[in-house]
Amino acid sequence: MTRLRRGPGASAGPPTRAGQPLPHAASDGRDASAAGTSLRVFVLTNMWPTDAHPHYGVWIESHVRAVVERGVSVRVRFVNARRTRWAYARSALRIVLLNFEPRQYDLLHAQSGYAGALALLQFRIPVLISFMGSCDLLHESGKDGRVALKSRIAAAVSRQLARSSDHTITMTSEMERALPASARPRNWVLPHGVDRSLFRPIPRAVARARLGWGSDERVVLFVGHTENKRFDLALAAVDIARSERPDLQLKRLAHGPQRDVPVWMNAADVLIVTSNVEGSPNMVKEAMACGLPIVSVDVGDVRNVIAGTRNCHITERDPRMLAAALLEVLGAAPERSDGRMRSEHLALAVIADRLVSIYRETITSAPRNRRLIIPGKHRRGRPRKRRSARLRAHRSLSPS
Repeated sequence: MTRLRRGPGASAGPPTRAGQPLPHAASDGRDASAAGTSLRVFVLTNMWPTDAHPHYGVWIESHVRAVVERGVSVRVRFVNARRTRWAYARSALRIVLLNFEPRQYDLLHAQSGYAGALALLQFRIPVLISFMGSCDLLHESGKDGRVALKSRIAAAVSRQLARSSDHTITMTSEMERALPASARPRNWVLPHGVDRSLFRPIPRAVARARLGWGSDERVVLFVGHTENKRFDLALAAVDIARSERPDLQLKRLAHGPQRDVPVWMNAADVLIVTSNVEGSPNMVKEAMACGLPIVSVDVGDVRNVIAGTRNCHITERDPRMLAAALLEVLGAAPERSDGRMRSEHLALAVIADRLVSIYRETITSAPRNRRLIIPGKHRRGRPRKRRSARLRAHRSLSPS
């Protein structure tokens, strides 16, 4: 378990891998409830970058570092089930022990439904659960469109967890609608933010030189490796487009460190998105920040994110229509998109400010002792405080 703190003059430093010490500075000792002072947050996650999987959960690490930059003291517990089958059992015991130890945290933030199930094993600390796209609330499916039993079970469990938690975060309004009606008033819609210092336009020639690509290649970029991402559909669309652009190539970015992703996005001519299910896909927001044109099916919040953006298109889930959109974007080359200007509201700094506000609201509005909600029964105990007018008015960050 690692701790991140920031005090006056402290630096968050470069990204670190699990198991390495994280930078910290002593807190100034002031009361955490006072304005501008440190909150104490326990982050529980089953996704975190490691040396073996440097891109796994990197967006969670970046958001943790961003809230630390804003004065929040954070302790991270990574449930690394890829390393040991006992990871969940050990973390469950650690969470149960929080019921008996002196209270050290103001909030427990569970990053995913899986982590949320563990977070609710303790009853003294307010719980905020962030649900992750197709992994939690939405039904992930393969290329045949069939939803796996595991996905159905995960969605059902996540809905129950939303009833039991103090507050929740979903990345899109579509995900919020998947919550039980009783849980929606306690939910915020907050997509992941993008580090615009990392994801920014760089000269295409420089990016291609770093990757060893030819200057005359026409490249369609596909990001992802799971069956749900539908690489087969992207491949079919590019095959059709090659009838007019024989030199067209489809390059797939499936793994690798985050620092390489903006290089690929600046080297490519267009990003193609063909997923069956998405929440708020990071690749789309990252492409916007890099000025990379986008061709996508209507999935997740992509329509809202790219609305009105030059050289970005939403099409039907049909390879011929995807091919036509690809050819239209390639015909406008070398003109890129104006996505960077249109996605300033998705900057990591903006999202982190909102997240800290959500932390404070969850702490102040949560009942003193949270109880497990049994389906069909009402919550007992102290009624919740109503949200502040400011946060009610700005609950959703998604563009209208």
